[in-house]
Amino acid sequence: MQSSLLFRNSMFLVLINLILFSCSQSESTVNKPTDHAELSFSSVKQIINTDAAPKALGPYNQAVQFGELVFVSGQIAINPSTGIVMNELDVEEQSRLILQNLQAILQAQELDFKDVLKTTVFLTNMKDYSKFNSIYAKYFDKEFAPARELVEVAALPAGVQVEISLIAGVSK
Repeated sequence: MQSSLLFRNSMFLVLINLILFSCSQSESTVNKPTDHAELSFSSVKQIINTDAAPKALGPYNQAVQFGELVFVSGQIAINPSTGIVMNELDVEEQSRLILQNLQAILQAQELDFKDVLKTTVFLTNMKDYSKFNSIYAKYFDKEFAPARELVEVAALPAGVQVEISLIAGVSK
């Protein structure tokens, strides 16, 4: 009985917070000129998919925009034209292909690597760190380089050696 009452009270607080949040969002846009249509709460999430990058291999999308952030799903070395996983390529060639695919997804939202805020990189062998970095540095100018984490993992999908995801900011 007490857990049921606790649950109802918790749900009530969540609803109150949502109402207050939506009111504060409405008030914060009052009397502010905008050059774009206002987004409703239900239309803030935008799904992004482009034929210029590999189709998702599972129940996910290439990217999702939420407000002014674009979350790009982890990409592995897949030829975007054929959909074939290129696991026979070396770590440098896989990295190059992945970064080209990420670039295509960013371009679908009129973004580029200067807009990237954070990347997450998975390598199956940390000994490939410098090889990976040599390719990565060609896509990210040191001046605009994002925050990054790079970790070694035991395995990646389809036997590839690298996977990269990213978060970009929309500043337009």
